[in-house]
Amino acid sequence: MLDRDMQMHATTPSDETKIQAQPAPVSRRRELQVFLFLTVVLFPVLAVLLVSGFGFVVWIWQMIFGPPGS
Repeated sequence: MLDRDMQMHATTPSDETKIQAQPAPVSRRRELQVFLFLTVVLFPVLAVLLVSGFGFVVWIWQMIFGPPGS
């Protein structure tokens, strides 16, 4: 009888892994903060860097090989 009770309360490593593998719930406020950071700060900065980087590459290219059609 005692062995059966111990077996019922014993946990297997797979049960412990399943419990530990679940991520903590993300709060709605934190999710809103991350969304606002991405849309207001990060994406505009990346867009400016991408366009200005492309312009710089074209400028250097034209310094080396000349303007188009020459």
